[in-house]
Amino acid sequence: MDLISKEGFRLDGRLKNEHRNIQLEHKILNNMHHIEFIQGETAILATLRTDAYDKINKRKDDRIEFSIVFCDSGLNDRTKHDHIIEELIDILKNTYNNLIISDKVLVEIKIKQNDGGLLASLFNTITVLLCVGGVGMLDLCIGFTVGLYRNRNTKTNTILFDLNRDEERCPSNMVIGFAPHRKTILYITTTKISMDDFRCVYDQAVVGVNVIFQFISDFLKNGKSKKDFLE
Repeated sequence: MDLISKEGFRLDGRLKNEHRNIQLEHKILNNMHHIEFIQGETAILATLRTDAYDKINKRKDDRIEFSIVFCDSGLNDRTKHDHIIEELIDILKNTYNNLIISDKVLVEIKIKQNDGGLLASLFNTITVLLCVGGVGMLDLCIGFTVGLYRNRNTKTNTILFDLNRDEERCPSNMVIGFAPHRKTILYITTTKISMDDFRCVYDQAVVGVNVIFQFISDFLKNGKSKKDFLE
């Protein structure tokens, strides 16, 4: 299946370097901060809690704990995502334990729908949630995905921004968690890729990170609680 048409459009109608639409909403309910983050068709709801951390904390040196639920799991299918959840929690804890200064918090996450770029969207959701909740951090963690696609129509390599689920099957793709102020990689993973391709994909990933960072910064500075859209 070709991911790009002869006219240069992706399956969801975007151009190669076009981001998916983002919706971001902040609410305070029962004295708890809630962030709903939607990127394309990937939808996440996260809640910040400071009252339940001690009940689930397994290591005294952890500053943050995560609880993750996939909303597409029924009562008879509770173990469907267990391995994925365990892997995600390990990545998130390793990333944010190095960023949080002193607070001990619990982040409850409901993954309402996953249509690609899940880890990057989780980074962005959690970062916004911790910011609005007043949790002290050394820097932000901004997530982004980039893929290198071999276009069979043009016989050339094309870099795709902000991958959806179909595009995540690209032989060469990258997920990055980046600290924009310190210009530091907090998390990175790639499929098999040559060094030249790695440099190219990484450079474009940082470009995408900067766009998301600007969007999140504007949202936080303006103190909005309504939905915003990334054009």
